[in-house]
Amino acid sequence: MRKILLFSLFILLTGCYPDGPEYTDELDSVYTNYSPDFNFSQTYTYSLPDGVIDVSGSQNFNPDFIDTNFSNAIINSLRTNLNAQGWTEVDENDDPDIIVLAAAMDSNFLYYSVDWWGWYYPGYFPGWGWYYPGYFPTYVSGFSVGTVVIQMTSPSGIVDNQVPVEWVCVVNGLLEGSDAYIIDRIDTNIDQAFMQSPFNN
Repeated sequence: MRKILLFSLFILLTGCYPDGPEYTDELDSVYTNYSPDFNFSQTYTYSLPDGVIDVSGSQNFNPDFIDTNFSNAIINSLRTNLNAQGWTEVDENDDPDIIVLAAAMDSNFLYYSVDWWGWYYPGYFPGWGWYYPGYFPTYVSGFSVGTVVIQMTSPSGIVDNQVPVEWVCVVNGLLEGSDAYIIDRIDTNIDQAFMQSPFNN
């Protein structure tokens, strides 16, 4: 099944660019999904982590953080987009309505599913699992070597140590070019994730 998904994505990408992509960012992809019961038109308080977790290549339950430059770019882009919705950032100890978690990995292939989150996020929900109310994220496969996964979680909805994930975003892209070029693509793709979600509806 996974090989079929990979082959299908390859056909899709080459179909979009029959002569081959001219620029690296043409191969970037942005996947989003969300709970149909979550009210995106309402304003919330939210909390962001200090850094983006590195979950590359292992099931380490205490992972490291990615490079500060890229981590800051991801966190700042999330902050900009959430503030633009009228949401208010608060400290994690001030009972935010939403806690946003971010992780990244380097790999040749990615298969994204609910059980991919085998680690815990330091300082957030230790030992707890994730569930997706009203929806289930489909598999996301790709040939990209850099992936960012963002989850918007609702601590008030926790039941039996299961954390509801109201919105999920997966960004895939090649890690090629200067740091500034990669950071610019990160900003563009996170902006796209918000544009293709019901935040603006």
